[in-house]
Amino acid sequence: MNIEAKTNANHIAAATPSSPLAAAQRRFHTEAFETDGERVAASKLPKAQRQWMIDNLIVKYAVFNNGFDMLKSNHVPVEDGDHGRGTVGAMLGTSRTGKSAICRYYAAQFPATYDDEGEIFPVVHMTASVRMTQTEFAHELNRLTACRHTSMKGGVGAYVSNALLRLLTVRTQLLIIDDAQYMFYDRPDNGAAMFKLVKTIVDYSELAVMLVGEERIADYVYSIDAFENRSFNADVLQCLSASADDLLRFSKLLGSIDRRLPFANLSGLDEKYPAEHLYRYSKGQIGRVMNIIRPAAYLALNDGSSQNPCRASSEGSRQAREARGRLLLLWVPSPCSMIVSVLIESFRGGGCGPDSARKSARTSLGSSPTTPNVQPPFTPLIAVSTAAIARKCWKPFCSFLSQTRRRRTS
Repeated sequence: MNIEAKTNANHIAAATPSSPLAAAQRRFHTEAFETDGERVAASKLPKAQRQWMIDNLIVKYAVFNNGFDMLKSNHVPVEDGDHGRGTVGAMLGTSRTGKSAICRYYAAQFPATYDDEGEIFPVVHMTASVRMTQTEFAHELNRLTACRHTSMKGGVGAYVSNALLRLLTVRTQLLIIDDAQYMFYDRPDNGAAMFKLVKTIVDYSELAVMLVGEERIADYVYSIDAFENRSFNADVLQCLSASADDLLRFSKLLGSIDRRLPFANLSGLDEKYPAEHLYRYSKGQIGRVMNIIRPAAYLALNDGSSQNPCRASSEGSRQAREARGRLLLLWVPSPCSMIVSVLIESFRGGGCGPDSARKSARTSLGSSPTTPNVQPPFTPLIAVSTAAIARKCWKPFCSFLSQTRRRRTS
């Protein structure tokens, strides 16, 4: 398979040019590298292209699909029917559950188009900022509908009204307001000004509004009858739990992420130890998982070992070939049950098993000129780092332990 067909603007091989899936795949990396040949080809792509894959990686797992269905049911309540009009829905959940990624992917399936009557923006996805004003809200709507240079002639009130009416002009069907809690909470006006904007849009009875953010949004909506009675439909997006079934799903999710990373070899993220530690750290929140994996992938790109797998083959060691190009994680001592740092395997022809990894990690830490010759009780390692990276993360780790001890004694 030509690996170029799986990347960036050409990443639409599985979809027809006019389909919603094709539009979304131009902006996201969704297909896995299933064979060794595909992974090797991906590792040879330019770094910018591989970074794009890492930054825009999407896996359609159970939680993602649930959130996608929430948006779809509020946008088009009847399959093959008309879009919702004058309704308010909500997709709620804790931070880092992947809500924003779901919204971006959904909105990407409905790109802007035009016809004889003018521009069409079927789905507008905006993000509310802290203490957003009505003017800022209007400016964001204008920016997202390609009308950022609208004149302020007539005053602020006219500018805001014209921005709201712009949604009708461009025939918007669904307005998604991400981080909507910032519109209603921690504000001097108790959210009344922003509620007025949402109510005005809903009163047009021409489009649906979807509020996305924390669960307290529902508390605000239920406190206002005029808001709640607008066919308000709220659903909570739940992360994968610690049940046996969900832990298995979480492990499969990590494997799916691993197969989409543009490296020559798999990293074993779905194996028992990394899966358990990543769940303890993330509590099933995909955003926190990617907070670990993305920096690790960047380090792997900078390390360059996966960029030239033939170099490992020339060294003649089977273990070196298996180790080359791996994305690796280093776990902290088991009493902490947290991840301290994300690191890269840097062996040149050495083994990569747990025993050799543990030994090399301790040697690196113990040989540091800035740290005592201490060998902490590491759990079995998936991989190790160079001494330089190990030294870099040792000091913050010791600081973390000191703070933990102080909290326990107090």
